[in-house]
Amino acid sequence: MESYTQPPALTSYSSAPQEEALPSYDQHTPQYDPQAFHTPILTYHFRQTKTNLQIIVPFGPAPNTPSYEAAYRSSTSLPIFSRKAKQMEEQPGRNNQGGTTREERIVRMDFHSEGDLPWYPRARFRIKVERDGEEKSQSVEMQAKDFRNWTVNMNEETYIWKLREIPCCLELSALHPYAPSSVSDTTPITARFMYGKVGTNVLNGGEIGKLEIFREGLTEKRDGLESVICGCCVVVQYFKGLGRKYRNDGSGGSGAASLVNPKGQMMSSVKGGLAYI
Repeated sequence: MESYTQPPALTSYSSAPQEEALPSYDQHTPQYDPQAFHTPILTYHFRQTKTNLQIIVPFGPAPNTPSYEAAYRSSTSLPIFSRKAKQMEEQPGRNNQGGTTREERIVRMDFHSEGDLPWYPRARFRIKVERDGEEKSQSVEMQAKDFRNWTVNMNEETYIWKLREIPCCLELSALHPYAPSSVSDTTPITARFMYGKVGTNVLNGGEIGKLEIFREGLTEKRDGLESVICGCCVVVQYFKGLGRKYRNDGSGGSGAASLVNPKGQMMSSVKGGLAYI
């Protein structure tokens, strides 16, 4: 009869050192606030002061944010873009609340027909950018291959200005490098220009619309911000030159977004199309 051998006793590991706990990163991880990316960091109002003169002024308290002036040479041309910075002059014994305004021409925009066939609308403007501590002049090209939505290369990325019908607005978004022809409704918006109640059919002294600027890498620097404003001026003037004078009446219904055609007849957006009313 075989003898039974008892198995060796299990070794106790109670005295073995415990594994070190991994460090916690909860306190060092920044909290994502989606509201910060859906709230405009700047809002500019486009106002028509004269027939061929517009001023673009920031809304709200923005002491270090300059206003701009767009001087159009004709009703269908692009403007000369100027920055208007307010300078305070300290003078003893005076109440220094006024100051002087210094105007600096920074951009000239032009439509052009240079490029390969087939022909489609093109525009360019030159803007001053600061790179490595030096100020340089950079040319920005824009084009509308479908005669509606304008693509523009800024900050080494491609963006697109798309026309939305209800409410009638222009939205700037970055194009994905792997899907350069598609922009979904979930794509983050870099800027949005909302037409006013009268739009580009406004009389002198009225408001054309407002431009909302959202937080994005492009809008963190002045040259990127001014490129956005210039691109908006190009697209708004392009549609105006075609006689497509968009507006929003503020009702929010199917007829909220409308335009006035060259004959002066009012047209309204109905089910994504345009119909006479």
